[in-house]
Amino acid sequence: MIPAPHPPDEAERLEALRRYAVLDTGPEERFDRITRLAARLLGVPICLVSLVDRDRQWFKSRVGLAACETSRDTAFCAHAILDDRPLVVLDAREDPRFQGNPLVTGAPHIRFYAGAPLVVASGHRLGTLCAISDVPRREFTPDEEAILRDLAAVAIDALELRHAAESAQAELAERQRVEDDLRTALALADRSRQAAEAAAKGLAALDQGLARGIRLPVNGLNGTVKLMQSTPLTAEQRDYVDAFEATAAELSKAVDRLLEEAKPAPLPRFPLRAAAPGPAPLTAPPPPPPVVVEPEAPLLAEDALAELLDAVGGPTLRDLLCSMVQNTTDALAGLEAARRQGNLEGIWRRAHEVVSVTGSFGLTRLSETARALEQAAKARDTAQVATLAGRMEGCWAASQAALDAFARARGLAP
Repeated sequence: MIPAPHPPDEAERLEALRRYAVLDTGPEERFDRITRLAARLLGVPICLVSLVDRDRQWFKSRVGLAACETSRDTAFCAHAILDDRPLVVLDAREDPRFQGNPLVTGAPHIRFYAGAPLVVASGHRLGTLCAISDVPRREFTPDEEAILRDLAAVAIDALELRHAAESAQAELAERQRVEDDLRTALALADRSRQAAEAAAKGLAALDQGLARGIRLPVNGLNGTVKLMQSTPLTAEQRDYVDAFEATAAELSKAVDRLLEEAKPAPLPRFPLRAAAPGPAPLTAPPPPPPVVVEPEAPLLAEDALAELLDAVGGPTLRDLLCSMVQNTTDALAGLEAARRQGNLEGIWRRAHEVVSVTGSFGLTRLSETARALEQAAKARDTAQVATLAGRMEGCWAASQAALDAFARARGLAP
């Protein structure tokens, strides 16, 4: 027996085998169907989809054999992966490479072997589709070899499809993990902001309480000084009282500064534009005109969405649309919460999120309504904010219906 040498690309071949993540997985009908068909068409009792690992050959699918793997040293398939052409052994007892092989001298008593290598897209031979019999043959006809090659190509397609599906699933899981981490981070940041605001208010209240507690005795001290100044004093005593008065005055100023600093800072506002240079106007400028959404704006720009479909393909667009729908739903829920609280800053931010999320998907009416709401919130036009915020839910429902119709028409619906 002569064990097969390793191919020149063995390290890269094993790395490719690991990438396909198929070793030690359960049976799959798409591979079992191939081995059953090959056994019937080639008239053999044993047929295998064999993958050659570092020290073993492992069978992804097997017909007529109980073992799920064998040693690589005794594997016929370890010889078959050394060439792109099928390896055909008509009688293993007469081939020096296999004389004395335990698989020949003992069960399953291999005599005939034909194995076509499974060459994946990277060019590496991961294993074989092989046909085995315990009866030697005089020939393996060209037609039979063509059948073996064709079925090996089908097995390769099954491997590639399985790999693509596993990769897509892993990518979707990673994307979901990143989105979950982002939502968690945003929620944590929001809770941290609320805690910081509550702490700042508590510290301000504490500072004010302490300052007022100090002011009461300081005021009493000033009153005592005034009383002492109204009584007859020697020159030395008056010097002491005057110094005492000056100290009390400085202490009063320090308390006033502490109270001023303890006042809560005004909430930040978002300026729309820098103020023009020049003297301040005598009267307040008129409010900016409200932004009006054209009622005839289409719900869905199907041409834009069709171009996106052509660019990324159906499965990717379906995933993108699912993500967009979830993100838009979350943003609208936050907008509604901000509207109930009367939080114009929150409304502005959530409306901006809707514009950012939906802008690339042709949801024209929803995007324009959200953009108008964003501008109205910036301008603190509460009446316009109330009007536009009331439109958002109905506009989103109509937009989803238009998206569903587009998806069904283009075969994107699950």
